[in-house]
Amino acid sequence: MPFFQRQLNPDGTTTPSPYLSGNPQLANIAQISGTATNGNQQYHGLQTSFRKTFSGGLELLGNYTFSKGMSDAIGY
Repeated sequence: MPFFQRQLNPDGTTTPSPYLSGNPQLANIAQISGTATNGNQQYHGLQTSFRKTFSGGLELLGNYTFSKGMSDAIGY
């Protein structure tokens, strides 16, 4: 998806692009190319911990973490 220095209006005239306007260092660049991604992503997570204290001062501590990430997008 290129970002041009000027945008074409419906009446045929051009206006400065909001992406590059006002930056004198980019005056000689005709376009900048980029990438666009299209995909869906889901994340499910669960964290839990438990603690059990026994008589005599003994303590048991446990933790569990579950995570699941799903995406249908490929590439970077």
